[in-house]
Amino acid sequence: MEVDLDEQPDIVTCLKFRRQLLNDEKELFATGESDGIVTVYSQSPSDLQSAVTYESKDHFFPVNDIQFADTMPWMATCSNDTLLNMHDLNKCQLVRSFSGHSSFITKCKFNSYQNLLLSVGAEGFLYVFDIRQNKTVWRLHAHPEPCTGLDISFDSSLICTSAYDGYVRLWDMHRQSCVKTLAAETGGNCAVSVLQMIGPNLLMGNTNSQLGIYDLQGRLKKTY
Repeated sequence: MEVDLDEQPDIVTCLKFRRQLLNDEKELFATGESDGIVTVYSQSPSDLQSAVTYESKDHFFPVNDIQFADTMPWMATCSNDTLLNMHDLNKCQLVRSFSGHSSFITKCKFNSYQNLLLSVGAEGFLYVFDIRQNKTVWRLHAHPEPCTGLDISFDSSLICTSAYDGYVRLWDMHRQSCVKTLAAETGGNCAVSVLQMIGPNLLMGNTNSQLGIYDLQGRLKKTY
């Protein structure tokens, strides 16, 4: 039986909600698809009806991650096409495109001051881009295997990354150096698939379905 790939439905590869700043503010969420299309929807708090507010076709391959800036009308998207794009949701257009990665970009993240945009990729590199000057601030080889997670502390002093090697690394933002390498107690052979900084703690989840909260010294505090 022959299958026409052009007629196959597009797959949603990522989903992200924007944090509401006001109670009466419309909620925004965005989806990325396997064909590279990113669609932003708005939803009123008083009903469950959603409307498309913006659609971008600036990626050529599957979208891997979407991130909203906290207070600015910006959205970042990254894809298998090695592009890291930034969109202005008020203007409904692409306003920045950052390059440098040589392979798939897996995760992206705005810092809290919204002057930097970070990304990690399948080649194991961590990039930090200056949004206003549209240039690379610095880059480093964070992991020997593809990166799976990325987060940054609220004061933008500490970056954490994770990868298929099963380790989480903490990076000093100003010194551009690794200050700690952590491994979940469930073993370093399992890829870290969930990574989030929660105050002075890290939420880490492995592909063996183990989820735990660790302090920044790597001590396990709670498991789920």
